[in-house]
Amino acid sequence: MMCDATRAAFVLLQLLCLSGGATAFVVLQRPNTSLATIPTAYFGGKGGKSGPRDDANIAMLAKARLIILEKWEGPCWDGCLANATAEPPLPCSPSCDVESHMLTTLRRVRALNPRVTTMLYLNTLLLFPFYSLAERYIEQGALLIDSQTGKPVELRNDDGMPGVLVPDFGQAAARALWMGEVEGWLATGLVDGIFADKWPDQAHANHTDNSSWLVCNHVCGTVTAEQGAAFNAGKMTLRQDVSDLFKVNDDSSFNGLLYGDGCDGCYRKSPRIDGNLVGPWLKNWQFVPTHERTTGQNVLNLMAQTRQMLHEYNYSYVYIGCGDHNPSEGKPFKHTCADDLCTDCTPQGIAIFLLLVEEGVCEFQPPPGLASSPAGRRAPMPPRCALQFVVQLMMPFVCVPVVLGTNGWDPAFEKSLGAPLGPAVNVTNNVGELVGLTREFASGTRVAFNLSNNSAVVEWAE
Repeated sequence: MMCDATRAAFVLLQLLCLSGGATAFVVLQRPNTSLATIPTAYFGGKGGKSGPRDDANIAMLAKARLIILEKWEGPCWDGCLANATAEPPLPCSPSCDVESHMLTTLRRVRALNPRVTTMLYLNTLLLFPFYSLAERYIEQGALLIDSQTGKPVELRNDDGMPGVLVPDFGQAAARALWMGEVEGWLATGLVDGIFADKWPDQAHANHTDNSSWLVCNHVCGTVTAEQGAAFNAGKMTLRQDVSDLFKVNDDSSFNGLLYGDGCDGCYRKSPRIDGNLVGPWLKNWQFVPTHERTTGQNVLNLMAQTRQMLHEYNYSYVYIGCGDHNPSEGKPFKHTCADDLCTDCTPQGIAIFLLLVEEGVCEFQPPPGLASSPAGRRAPMPPRCALQFVVQLMMPFVCVPVVLGTNGWDPAFEKSLGAPLGPAVNVTNNVGELVGLTREFASGTRVAFNLSNNSAVVEWAE
């Protein structure tokens, strides 16, 4: 395994794009998945009512290996939600430019830790009106139009925000705008991938009116059958274009991260266009001993699900997220300390991650002419650049394809771990019933999970 110090010794070259047209390089950061300590990740956003991120919060983010910033980053979400739910409703403005707030946060984080891998949120169904991207859709007439009202379709998001627009992916212009947003993010050198939410959502026939189709998310917009079919075909084209951009079928090099949330049982169908990152959630209520819905079976199911995602569906990375991720209960994440600094992970969640984390061998071959460097890839850059190219200077190494979405920090995440000495070991009682699981790591760290009462103990190496 290549240690962090050796990996850091490789030079990552980034040439600025000059106005006269020069070669430009952008580095895409492969996730640091070393098991020296728990490989941690963050998924969420902060701003608005909770206030901006202070230096302590940015320092917390900079400790993570992977950051996925949501649309909640900055003041736009809370401001728009207040406007959209007011009586009468007030407009939300693309001038809020949530993209700039997300990029500002990443710039502050990268100043502390250049090795953080970063992703931004962009929905493939819902066009939130506080994205500056929405203004370009309005200007180019690329929004989906309701066939009954003659006005843009407006849907409601999972957290209750009404008035959310929909791109008309039946138009080439709408697909180009969406792709241009992603390409622009990658070109900044601050973004390594995207969370493409609502990835499989499409228009469908209206069962109460055979002459029309519906596009829905909590509420529906009406379109003609022709509009619906064109929207679906266009979205599949977009999904394929995005997958090609991130080269999710290319296992020989790192080409960025695509979290295209598929659906149960449909991951990685041919063509493979569901991305290279997926994530089940550790819902805290599943592992509270007093909850009527909790049994040890939840632990076994999650371990089996993770193995399936890695080995049957062939995802390169699996994100195990902690917290009560339940949109029907309002904000998806519930924190137990001020200012979003402490982790969402319970002791049970950390233990489950330790039981299921795997090592995986990721071999990367250098392209011709780059004998001492790994494969590179083309990436979008501003039009003034004569050549676009991304290079990740990384030699073959052993990677761990599973990260823990901690959404905050805990001293346990700084403790020694090391490679697992083997898979989780079953513990049985005197009649042969499975009652627990244990596992040990190279550092001497040991985890034990009691399936009878959902209690867990991690004995960390000194």
